[in-house]
Amino acid sequence: MVNIRKLEAELWESADLLRAGSKLTSNQYCMPVLGLIFLRYAYSRFKMVETEILKDRPVRGGRVLPVEASDFASKSALFLPREAQYEYLVNLPADIASAGLANQSGHIMNSLGEVVNNAMELVEAQSEQLTGVLPKDYTIFSDELLAELLRIFNNSALDEVGGDVIGRIYEYFLNKFAKNIAQDDGVFFTPKSLVKMIVNVLEPSGGILLDPACGSGGMFVQTGDFVNHAGMNANSTMTFYGQEKVEYNAQLCLMNMAVHGLAGVIKSGDEANTFYHDAHNLNGCCDYVMANPPFNVDKVNAESTQSAGRLPFGMPSVNAKKEVGNGNYLWISYFHSYLNEHGRAGFVMASSATDSSGKDRDIRQKLVETGHVDVMVSVGNNFFYTKSLPCSLWFFDKGKREELQDKVLFIDARNYYTVVDRTLNEWSDWQLKNLNAIVWLYRGEPEKYHKLLKEYYAEISALLAELDDICRDIPVYTDDIYADMIQHVQAFSAKVTSIKVLSDCFDAKEYLNRIYDSWRRTTEQIFDDVTLFERINQYFTAKKRGYKNIKDYKKSVIAEQDAARNKLSRILTVIDDAQWLYEKFGEGEYRDIPGLCKVASCAEIAEKNFARDFAGHYSDLWTSGKAMFVCLNKVTCVRMYDLVQKYWAAEIEALKIQIKHATQQESQELERKLQWMQETEMAVVISQEQNEIQTFQKWGLDIKYHREKMEKRELDKEFKDPANPLRVVFVCAMWLTGFDVKCLSCLYLDKPLKAHTLMQTIARANRVAEGKSNGLIIDYIGIVKALRKALADYTANVNGNGGSDPTVDKEKLISRILETIAATEAFLDGYGFSLQTLINAKDFEKLALLQTAADAVSATIEEKKTFQTYAAELIRLMKYTNHEDIEPDIRKRYEAIAAIYGELKKKRRTVTNVDLMVEINHIISEYVQIEQATDGITLSRQFDISKIDFDLLRREFAKAKKKNLIMKDLQELIRVRLDAMLFNNPDRIKYHERYQEIIEDYNSQQDRANIEKTFDELMDLVQNMDQEERRYVREGFSSDEELSLYDMLFSENLSKQDIQKIKKVAVDLLQKVKSKIAELDHWTDKQETKATIDTLIRDTLWLELPECYDELRISEYRQRIYEYVYTRYKGVA
Repeated sequence: MVNIRKLEAELWESADLLRAGSKLTSNQYCMPVLGLIFLRYAYSRFKMVETEILKDRPVRGGRVLPVEASDFASKSALFLPREAQYEYLVNLPADIASAGLANQSGHIMNSLGEVVNNAMELVEAQSEQLTGVLPKDYTIFSDELLAELLRIFNNSALDEVGGDVIGRIYEYFLNKFAKNIAQDDGVFFTPKSLVKMIVNVLEPSGGILLDPACGSGGMFVQTGDFVNHAGMNANSTMTFYGQEKVEYNAQLCLMNMAVHGLAGVIKSGDEANTFYHDAHNLNGCCDYVMANPPFNVDKVNAESTQSAGRLPFGMPSVNAKKEVGNGNYLWISYFHSYLNEHGRAGFVMASSATDSSGKDRDIRQKLVETGHVDVMVSVGNNFFYTKSLPCSLWFFDKGKREELQDKVLFIDARNYYTVVDRTLNEWSDWQLKNLNAIVWLYRGEPEKYHKLLKEYYAEISALLAELDDICRDIPVYTDDIYADMIQHVQAFSAKVTSIKVLSDCFDAKEYLNRIYDSWRRTTEQIFDDVTLFERINQYFTAKKRGYKNIKDYKKSVIAEQDAARNKLSRILTVIDDAQWLYEKFGEGEYRDIPGLCKVASCAEIAEKNFARDFAGHYSDLWTSGKAMFVCLNKVTCVRMYDLVQKYWAAEIEALKIQIKHATQQESQELERKLQWMQETEMAVVISQEQNEIQTFQKWGLDIKYHREKMEKRELDKEFKDPANPLRVVFVCAMWLTGFDVKCLSCLYLDKPLKAHTLMQTIARANRVAEGKSNGLIIDYIGIVKALRKALADYTANVNGNGGSDPTVDKEKLISRILETIAATEAFLDGYGFSLQTLINAKDFEKLALLQTAADAVSATIEEKKTFQTYAAELIRLMKYTNHEDIEPDIRKRYEAIAAIYGELKKKRRTVTNVDLMVEINHIISEYVQIEQATDGITLSRQFDISKIDFDLLRREFAKAKKKNLIMKDLQELIRVRLDAMLFNNPDRIKYHERYQEIIEDYNSQQDRANIEKTFDELMDLVQNMDQEERRYVREGFSSDEELSLYDMLFSENLSKQDIQKIKKVAVDLLQKVKSKIAELDHWTDKQETKATIDTLIRDTLWLELPECYDELRISEYRQRIYEYVYTRYKGVA
């Protein structure tokens, strides 16, 4: 078993010592060293896969199937030419120049650096993913240094590919380089514990994963580990896409993925700048999005960002220079926009993004309202190698269960971590599992929590039993020396034996600590007593383990103590983590834990946002007057009061800091504001109800403080007094009507109001007072529509006007609509088209008349524009009306005009067979259908041709008036049908060629006789096509696809026995290919999955085709069938 931690440290120490001696910088050294680790991995995997491939190799005619590069690609391995194999490189002679080695171009190589560069080029030639990626600057090393590096990584322990040892080594070195390359600020490496947390919460299981700021690819690697650990093949079930602006980082990413046996499509450079490009066209397509984007990016071009889209909640704030000053909410919007309807996203974000103001707050509110925000995790300081600032993890889930749609889980993990060193913290694996367990319980998945408890129990039990064995082996030197310790060991052993459930394990901590303390004290006693040491040494000598002197003994004991301490520490850590979780959630029921986790509703989140906004907004209006905050209900009043106190205090602290940095003149004004804020008092004013103390306690709130204030003081008089410091009240019903406060200037609304109550409430802020020009209404709930109606209903007889909506004159609006309809009708009449005829028409006739109307107004561009202007204006005016405002006959005229307008705007992407249907509807309309292929591919309109009476159809066509239009539609229908036939079977090209001949002849002379001749020829072609489409039944197949493969494999002069054999091959091969493709995600996007299908086709043909098919023909058929499968099933995930 490899001690991976020891191996990591030893390899790094050796390699870093060489770097120090070479005078190369970490930046120069990083990529070449990682390249050698990659090369070592590629060789280990090559040897392992080669052994696997050569087992049970198919045989045909006594010849073993040759090994190809595709065999390796299908198993996530690279085929390595001899000159690229690590064993070859490490055994080269010291004097390269005299060896006469030539590179790919035939040039003689004179240094080991050139030989390694050539090896990298040979590897790149085997992989689409690695082309141009591997380092090829090894000539900067001396031959001696490079040879020593090759020797360092020629460690036999690295051959344990199955355990991903080299992947761990690569990550370890990547981590070290991230910390050492200070000028790069570690931007390419996201700490592993953060990556693990993101992957664990998202639980990827298959589909598209995008990281639009992928750095060195940590999200992909950890996802691969997660999926593979779940028993799936990550390369088959996942498709990885990445964008990385810095090409150097993208190269690290591709090598990192390759070392872990993963394939992906990574784009870099300017085209991969996510602010301006969706490089993979994945908007709305992703199953998972994971990222650690750069925080607080400024100077983002607003116009380019806007045109690039993916901003479902609008743009963040844009400054005077037309730049986005902080890109955090661009990233957040992108991550949400990339997801498909059930997708999940997880990403690292600056902590400041959780409460940023302005348009960020608006975007955040819209985001919460979608119900897709799932989990928010606050992370403490020092999780990044070069940054000490805290951050947050955000999680979206568009497929949340219905009962969680209105909820978000907040986890505060700022004080939950393991200290690595003075400047670095992380989450241990058990801590990650504990945090994940909170998410499971929130999602209603207690079975995963119970599984974790069992895992804890198994781990602790095994460790305790192991330690018990160690304790029992402690030599009993003399009873009096170790008596105390022996007593504790015996008690501990008894405790271990009695452990039956997880909670029993927690008591073992006391015994473990006693054993360790007793051992330490006894050892110190021995060190200090020479006589005692001599007695002990006699004991060890008798056991043939004597020590030369006390120094030798001390060294041995200290080593034993260190090992025991590490063992004890590990056990205690696991027990502590298990106890931490179990004491909070017991047998698995979620509950809010103060200071750790809370499930908040969207309304509660909105309340926090409103409270924060109120504190900032009202404190900026500190000279304006008093404020009233109208809440939804009594509980919300108290909760909002509490929240505002928190944010008000934060505003005061921020103001104090501002004063410290202000000029003398500025500070005077700020000091006055500070005094005003500190003096400002707030109160809750709500009516009393029975059992209110218990009611509020259920919500975790205290009403007694507020009730005493309401009963003991005259709050109404205090609030009306401009000089009294009671400046803010929180109400829900009281004081909304009949309560005049002239100094009230700000009204904050978070409660739906309408009609009389709304008007009366607004009036609270509009009372005239000295020095007050108007009241200010801050709308948190969206009352505009209700306000319009209230104004319409309650402003009657103002200045002699009626009670209509003062913002819109309905009579004038309707009059304008009638005028526009009349003008549009007159315009249509001028071109011989009656709008009433269109209104009265039914079904196909109406569709045909729409085309006629559109054609009538399109004689010239100007005439078309004139009609569109009329119609667009009419549509705009109608938006301001309610349904009941317009008479039914007027609405019908509007709808008819709008329909013509829509017909003009329609882009004719596929043929419509409207006119053909109108002319011969009674013959063929019942045979038109839309078919859905079984594999999910939608075909166009199809005719069940066999049921049509073609003689009757010919006679009807002869009587038709719009022959050219019918011919055009018929041509298009047949062309679409031919495309579908060719898609199913490329050997049907002769039907397409015949179609082309007919159409070319028709286009050359379009007289009446030729039109009817062409129609007859097309009907004959259609009948032949129908016969061809039914040939699969005559040949004994169950589908047209099986026939297609048979046609490709068919050869002249086959015996009846061979024909039956290739029919069976066609059926078997199709079934195998479709079954395998069903297991693969986006198989045409990855070299490995393409190779998997290719080798499947090759192996099946090699084993099953008749002996009369030689290797050359098999190779040709293999290529044809692969191209067919690639085209036919490319869109199948």
